[in-house]
Amino acid sequence: MRIWRNLIFICLAFTANFTTFNSASVLQSSLNADEGLGTGTLSIIYASQILSAMFLPSYGEQLGWAVSVKIHRVLNFLLS
Repeated sequence: MRIWRNLIFICLAFTANFTTFNSASVLQSSLNADEGLGTGTLSIIYASQILSAMFLPSYGEQLGWAVSVKIHRVLNFLLS
């Protein structure tokens, strides 16, 4: 039962995090439409997410904080 509760909590936390990131990215691209600033910012964020998804999991067991780094990068974008 505890495993299911933890799994549901992680799923809800990810859903909330992704939903707010998606909302903020749509807002960012529409507010900063001049000279493609919003789209450029989003492309940099997505490129860094792709690179971290490619390389951080291989170091995840050694580092132990790969997921934490990803979540903090997204939270920094959402808070800015």
